[in-house]
Amino acid sequence: MKRTVLLLAAFLCAAPAQAQQQCGLKLYAALSPIADSGGDPTIPVTIGSKTYRMVFQPDNAMSAIAQRVLDEQDLKSEPIGGAYTFWGDKNVTRKVTLPMLEIGALRGRVTMLVLHDPPEEGADGVLGGDILTSVDVEADPKNGRINLFSPNHCPGKVVYWASSYARLPMQIDKSGHPYYEMELDGKTLTVSFSWVQQHDLMSLAVLQQEFGLDVGSPGMTVAEGVNWDGKPMYRYPFKSLSLSGLTIANPGILIHSVTERPLLDQTCNPYIINTFTQCYGKSQLTLGKETLQHLHFYFAYKERALYITPADAHL
Repeated sequence: MKRTVLLLAAFLCAAPAQAQQQCGLKLYAALSPIADSGGDPTIPVTIGSKTYRMVFQPDNAMSAIAQRVLDEQDLKSEPIGGAYTFWGDKNVTRKVTLPMLEIGALRGRVTMLVLHDPPEEGADGVLGGDILTSVDVEADPKNGRINLFSPNHCPGKVVYWASSYARLPMQIDKSGHPYYEMELDGKTLTVSFSWVQQHDLMSLAVLQQEFGLDVGSPGMTVAEGVNWDGKPMYRYPFKSLSLSGLTIANPGILIHSVTERPLLDQTCNPYIINTFTQCYGKSQLTLGKETLQHLHFYFAYKERALYITPADAHL
């Protein structure tokens, strides 16, 4: 996918990089997320002197904004040359360039997808990796903190709140989504995060391929109180999820049996509905809020590394 089509903005930092790299962290924005009606974290942004709230989702490749914001700001959108499914909106066909988006001391000209409706009541859009990856991001879900830092610092000198941490190489797939490698009961899987999804999710296809398990295998149980498009979901008693020395015991992963539709004769156009993940892939395991709330993160995008500690870690 050509990121320049939709992801035009390399977000402008508050100050230019120094000729000689400084090891200390420079804070650009200290934010306190507020949950929208769906319980998703939103952070404040300023557009045309008015404050809006956008869902924080750094692992989403694209950012998007509700049409109502364009109407209020008298901004015009333009076609993207196809249709795209984004946050339940199955017919996203337009994009808009905002002359100025401000987040704390950060400001820049950005381009976003246009949503017919906001993601949830209390949210005006989604702030994704196309914007957030131009800075470093610290996320502390348990204590309700999101900090944005300059990416210009000495590699590895970022975890200021704890003496030990796990460091994971950050990889980016063809669709622009970051992912990481972790071990689940000794099997290496590709893992991504969702700051809006409640549960940890894995498909039955991955369970079969990587672990040789099926719905009838010993230990598999039907998960009560949840379903996926009306189909049952399952649990398996995994023992541990390990990431570079940090271990999550007894991860409560939900397993769904929904499979992607076949591509048929459709080409791998990232703007055509239902072809995106089949063409460009997706991670084997997605960690949701029930796990993320127990961790403290520092995303060093320029360094292509993720630093993690337990949420209660301290010096």
